Amino acid sequence: MDDRSARADSRTFPGERTQEGLGEEAAVEAALQEAKAYREELVCQGTQKWLVRFYDAAERKTVRYGSFDSKDKAEVKARRIARSDFFPLSAPEALPVSLPTEGELDNFFRHLEARVRAMPTSRHDICPSVSKGIGKYSQKADYYDQFALRRYAAPVASWIAYSPAGRAPKVKELKLLKKFMDKMDGGPLPSRLSEVLADMGVVLQSADGTCKEAATELRKSLRKLRRRCIESVADTVMVGTDGDSAEAEMQAAQDEVVQVGEVDDSASPGTAAQCDQHLTLFRKMNEWGFLNDAQKLQRLQQAEEAARRPRRSLSQEELTDVVNMAAAFVAVPRRKAARQDADSACSGEASAAAESQGTHPDLQRRVRSLLLHAMKVWRMNEFDCQAIEHVLELLQRKIKKFEDKVGQIQSAAAGNAWLKIKHMVDQMLHVEEQSSLLDVHGTGAQTHAARRARRTVERQSGIEHIAWRVDTNSWRCHYYTGSIKDGRKEVSRTFPITKFLEQGLSEEAAVEAALQKAKAYREELVRQGILKPPKTHRSTVKGVTFDKRNQKWRVQLYHPSKVPVNGGSFGTKEEAETKAREMAKQLGLEPVRVKKLSEMIHFDKLGPENGVSWSVPEQSWVSYVYFNGVKTSAKRFRPKDLSKQAVQNSWDEAVAWRKQQIGKYSQKADYSDQFALRRYAAPVASWIAYGPNGWAPTVKELKLLKKFTDKMDGGPLPSRLSDVLADTKVVLETLSTRPVDGAWNQAATELRQSLRKLHRRCLESVAHTVMVGADGGSAEAEMQTEQDEVAQVAEVDDSASPGTAAQSDQHLTLFRKMNEWGFLDDAQKLQRLQQAEEAARRPRSWSQEELTDVVNMAAACLAAPRRQSRLQDAHAGNSGEAEAVLESPQGESTDLQRRLRSLLLHALSLWHLNQFDCQAIEHVLDCLQQKISKFEKKVGDIQSAAAGNAWLKIKQMVDELLLQVKTPPNLHVQDATKAQAEAAHKFRTRQERQSGIQNICWQGQKMGWQCQIGSRWGAVRKARLFPISKFLEQGLAEEAAVEAALQEAKAYREELVRQGKLKPPTPKAPSSTVRGVVFDKTYQKWRVHLYHPVDKKKVSGGFFAGREEAEIKAREMARHYGVPSDFAVTPARRSTAQET
Repeated sequence: MDDRSARADSRTFPGERTQEGLGEEAAVEAALQEAKAYREELVCQGTQKWLVRFYDAAERKTVRYGSFDSKDKAEVKARRIARSDFFPLSAPEALPVSLPTEGELDNFFRHLEARVRAMPTSRHDICPSVSKGIGKYSQKADYYDQFALRRYAAPVASWIAYSPAGRAPKVKELKLLKKFMDKMDGGPLPSRLSEVLADMGVVLQSADGTCKEAATELRKSLRKLRRRCIESVADTVMVGTDGDSAEAEMQAAQDEVVQVGEVDDSASPGTAAQCDQHLTLFRKMNEWGFLNDAQKLQRLQQAEEAARRPRRSLSQEELTDVVNMAAAFVAVPRRKAARQDADSACSGEASAAAESQGTHPDLQRRVRSLLLHAMKVWRMNEFDCQAIEHVLELLQRKIKKFEDKVGQIQSAAAGNAWLKIKHMVDQMLHVEEQSSLLDVHGTGAQTHAARRARRTVERQSGIEHIAWRVDTNSWRCHYYTGSIKDGRKEVSRTFPITKFLEQGLSEEAAVEAALQKAKAYREELVRQGILKPPKTHRSTVKGVTFDKRNQKWRVQLYHPSKVPVNGGSFGTKEEAETKAREMAKQLGLEPVRVKKLSEMIHFDKLGPENGVSWSVPEQSWVSYVYFNGVKTSAKRFRPKDLSKQAVQNSWDEAVAWRKQQIGKYSQKADYSDQFALRRYAAPVASWIAYGPNGWAPTVKELKLLKKFTDKMDGGPLPSRLSDVLADTKVVLETLSTRPVDGAWNQAATELRQSLRKLHRRCLESVAHTVMVGADGGSAEAEMQTEQDEVAQVAEVDDSASPGTAAQSDQHLTLFRKMNEWGFLDDAQKLQRLQQAEEAARRPRSWSQEELTDVVNMAAACLAAPRRQSRLQDAHAGNSGEAEAVLESPQGESTDLQRRLRSLLLHALSLWHLNQFDCQAIEHVLDCLQQKISKFEKKVGDIQSAAAGNAWLKIKQMVDELLLQVKTPPNLHVQDATKAQAEAAHKFRTRQERQSGIQNICWQGQKMGWQCQIGSRWGAVRKARLFPISKFLEQGLAEEAAVEAALQEAKAYREELVRQGKLKPPTPKAPSSTVRGVVFDKTYQKWRVHLYHPVDKKKVSGGFFAGREEAEIKAREMARHYGVPSDFAVTPARRSTAQET
């Protein structure tokens, strides 16, 4: 092979088809030039074969047509392909076999580049997604509602408004947008759509040619839409006006509405700036969609060059452009993860785009890296996060949408990178929230300076990892666990001052007491080796540090323009702090004063709506949503000022947001099937049935439940839904009617009627089912029997069996306690828990009913195991935690879950000691077992959860109590037992005769030792047998013959080692005769894992330092699964010669 072939071994030569209209000789010459560009003759270095490959210009990829041993065969194959329609050649016999030189390649690529630039670009080549999207949007426009029409009209209009320079809109695009405009009513338009339509109107003025007629019709449609908007506002205003003021109010309303083709210049600066931010991001998204690969790569390289600049030289405006571009270009997270993305470290990817020139097929990886790098620089430079609030919210929506539909963001493509982006977005949004909190605690120059510099407050601890939280009025101790590569996790614990205020201390004394509690917690972390001891020389004043080299206190602050200002060095800390305070006052960097609780304003609820309350520390309305009795989401609404109108407006926003969250269930009722209707109806009904004392359901909640019940057919209802609906009917009858509220009375009446109709549908469905299968006079009796067994709506089946009724009551009791716990506030939860703990501390004999109540309460209030663990739970001892809360009457209100686990564990221990009937709490044991199993299937062993040792102890106690439950036998259990028994006989057994050396094993059928080369899955496998029959013929006993054959096999293996065919035998690793116990060389520990006999899944039992402990654990697991614990040994078959 020559040098030219080796040089062109990894290069392809694209070309084009022969142009038409040429003479035969010119066509042949052109075909030969194309063959130089298309064909590539390669000789593989490893296999010494000729490869035939062509570059397909239509598909934009290289197509391989096989490898050949000889050059002649490869040329014949290439000529045959060249004669096809895909690669036309007029004279295949004249094809040159030599490869082009470097000069020929350079000339060819220059010629090809010139031709590509001269080719007219097609819209389908530039943006194929637009052509696909036109048909997609046109179909969906037929059934979109008004909200969806306004949402999707913006991207359609952007195709026309923000297309590349020189490109005229197509007739199909204009007609599609006109279809959207004609379907819209006269409601107000979103500001984003209004801006896009305004820009599109400018583009339509210059339309000509074939699209002129369509552009004229579109402008007419826009004018009609504007008139509809004005008329709608006029009708709205005329309804509520009287006399001569109607015209003036109508004109005012017209000035406020967002007009089509106009921008409201009188809007507030903040609203206008936010609108510009969203519009800038929207335009960049459209620009990216119209770019081809080369242009995208060029834009990305320009942004990466800007990111490589020193961060001190980057201004906020320049970095905002980079963040906007990266956020507009990044694609949404996807399900299937690429291996290089999933395994890449986050920190390494964050700076990869700024340091390396990646290839353009990997644009998304570089875009994610650029985005992460830009956000890190933004935080390091301490820029105002409100300038990129729109970007942060967009990224948060993308990530939340993926997590709602698929799962954790770590499972997405480039999971570590997306997880790092999520953490960065959450931190920056939190910084923005903290900056808005500083508006509450500081005003004027203080707030402005705090926004420009690092957001510090006047209250400082002077110790690392302990900071004051303004939003919760507490000291917070936080730290990080894990490495950056594996994903760092933040662990924090708060120490509020409310606990000490309730004890009668003043606010200053409560703050100091909470700080001492946080310091004691940090000292415990230092003793455990998690944190380092705090620095001895440290100041609470910002900008004051201790210089170890010069043994002096140094003062240095940063100007809001990010320029360091040196204040000099001082011998004492007091002098340095005085100088730092003076400099902070001159630069406008004074710390923000923390207001006292007595200085803050408290507002009572402004309406009867539940779930909205005023937070005094945050000075905002907090809206909570409870689903199935558990608080799942919360959002804060802070008024612009503390005026009456501003507080009322923020209250209305909080109430509207909560109604919107409840409206999600209303949307699900529209497209849910019967199974989903029954699933979602239970939590909706629980809002009405299990609300707090003195609370009445709203009209919207009554109508929502009626919507679910109207859509249900007559099929049987789940027992849980049946019980909740029965309690709902009782609540509706208890509330009776309201004389002053006609809408509520009507909604309650309609709901009761809907429940009665559902009841009748259930009875009719059962009657129809029984009549089909009945015959003669027995039909009526069978129908009556089925009616007695069905789960009735608003009734409890008293005629059911005692066991079934008791089990239904047990589940209902647990379900009610879950809802009651969800509606309690922190003080009420603490009170309930203290009452149960006091009852558990009383030294008296327990009855089964009293202990059942405690177990039900603890299980209902206990949260499911979670992934992130607190330190005190992860390292708590099993036995110590079970008695901790019973010995300390003053438990911490913020650590309710730890105390609940302790209470539950103590109650189950008492149940086991008193030998009560476990069937009474079987529902609790099943619930706990489901929670633990769900965590282990999704995450791993329960020891890795929060309070892993406590959960492990609960799991062991639950398993032990479930074994005592005497359930009646059924077919399913008998089949499972039979399957386990059959599976137990399928386990492998061990041979009695072992050689102790690799590659030598006993063959019982052939009565000899076999030495084997290679594995059974290898391409080559050789084996040689050394039978004992030869030695038996010599007169040796069987055992002596077995030993002689083994020595002969060992000698043969040594010869193979000398020939290099086998490796010398390695010392045999420690082994065990118990099934599932193996020695792990990596960790130097004994590992226990068994296979479930029915599920065929591996079940891990953990690692142990000693073999005895591992064997004990393996025998327990084998006994639990019903499989033999020890390996069965197959006895060696004795030779017939020995027997005779």
